[in-house]
Amino acid sequence: MTAAQDYPELRQFFGGYFHEEFAEHGETWEAVVDIYVRERSASRRVQALHELEILLTCDDTTLERNVDELGLAYLPDPLTVRDWLRAVGDRVAAGLTT
Repeated sequence: MTAAQDYPELRQFFGGYFHEEFAEHGETWEAVVDIYVRERSASRRVQALHELEILLTCDDTTLERNVDELGLAYLPDPLTVRDWLRAVGDRVAAGLTT
C-alpha cells in the first residue's frame, strides 16, 4: 500500500493545507492547523490523530518518505519533522476539546 492509502486523512491534511503555497491558508503553521480544525469534522480530526499515531511509529527514513508522499511541502525548521508532527497532533487534539 502507499502512504496515501495508509493515511488518507493525513493526505488530505498535508496535501490540502501544507502544500507549496500553504501560506495562503495562514501566516504560521499553527494558524494553518487551526483552519484545518475549523473546517474538518471531529470524526476526520480523530482519524487524522489516529493516523498520526501510527505514522509516528515509523523510523525516521520511513517517516520522511511518507510525509513527502502525503504532500507535505512545509519545512518545520527548527523542529524535526517528528517533533513538528507531535506538535501538530497536540494542536489538533486541543481543537477536539474546545
